[in-house]
Amino acid sequence: MSKEVGLRKTIDAACSQHFGMIREAQKENMFESKASTIIQKNWRAFAVRRNLKIIRKAAVEIQAGCRGRAGRILAHEHNLKVPRPNNQWPFVIHLCSLPQAAVSGRSAHFHEAATKIQKYWRGRWSRHVTHSFHGRKRYIDAVLQTN
Repeated sequence: MSKEVGLRKTIDAACSQHFGMIREAQKENMFESKASTIIQKNWRAFAVRRNLKIIRKAAVEIQAGCRGRAGRILAHEHNLKVPRPNNQWPFVIHLCSLPQAAVSGRSAHFHEAATKIQKYWRGRWSRHVTHSFHGRKRYIDAVLQTN
């Protein structure tokens, strides 16, 4: 009988030690999971900032090109004394009247850059406004609280 009691105590001690080690391992696993989530969050934020920087540079390049073209057209009109209709932008008037060969080179580059900006902006708008996950989550939480 005493052997059984001693054996039972040994088994209980081993079980409690084993399950204690498992609990400690689970705590470490939770810590590692939180750490990996923080690393992923920071990496994604960095990637978004990097992409936005590229988009901003493209926007500045497009704006500079359009303003430069408008300025050159105004200077050309000033030299020729060409009247313009009611405050219209010069590049709108003359871009349509230029031959296709003149428009195709530099203008194609700016058209491509503008298309990229529109793509990224529309995607961002769609994700953050139209199909906002967090906005939908707040709405569902509010509905659940009222019910």
